Amino acid sequence: MGGDLAVLRGRGCLGERARDAARTALREETPFVETARALGRGLGTFHADLAGALGAHPQTGRQLSTMAQDARRTLAEQWSEVAERFDEEEQAEIGEVVDTLEMELREADEPQMLQHIHGDLDLTRLHGVQEAGGTRWIVSEQGGMVEHALPLRDVVTVLISLADAVMERVEEAPDASVNYARWYDDASRAVLAGYRSSDADAAGVDSVFFRAGMLSEAFDLFARWGGRWVFRPSMLIQTES
Repeated sequence: MGGDLAVLRGRGCLGERARDAARTALREETPFVETARALGRGLGTFHADLAGALGAHPQTGRQLSTMAQDARRTLAEQWSEVAERFDEEEQAEIGEVVDTLEMELREADEPQMLQHIHGDLDLTRLHGVQEAGGTRWIVSEQGGMVEHALPLRDVVTVLISLADAVMERVEEAPDASVNYARWYDDASRAVLAGYRSSDADAAGVDSVFFRAGMLSEAFDLFARWGGRWVFRPSMLIQTES
């Protein structure tokens, strides 16, 4: 037997979008760390609720092998498309990171957990609900859901969405006094810290698949923003615990 599961969130989805909150902080040149930590925890709670209600299961060996091959190919293709836009020193530094990730992907042997996730998540689908203790961030199910997928996929798209908001602000105010790379580094680390503090299985965001996914998406973002790079040096180290 089969059916559809509907999750009602009441008035919550009428709250402020996380992207708007990030843009306000960037415009006012204020830290985003506490909000980012709450965003990460909210996303982790969402994943934990889905896993608890609908189940989660580990990949098969074949699924793991296929995923590793796909991740290596995607990373190599994305890097080849943008490498020439970096100077010689940057090419050497980032190329070394790419080579290391490709090696780790070849050796990856720890199955990842699969479950329901949103699958099309960005900061516009995270909404704040005002409560007595402050703002609670919840996920709008609009645009989802995806079965048998990696939770890290949602985390990657949220962090890339945050980077996109930063790049948008860089375009608007390139001479602002805020250090955009540091702002993003602090905020992205806080998102990950919040996620790890939730009930979600956080092993995925500490895996090589998360790092490879982030770097692949970062290369794509770099190309879309005309060769601007908010991740140096933060992007290369942001996944460390």
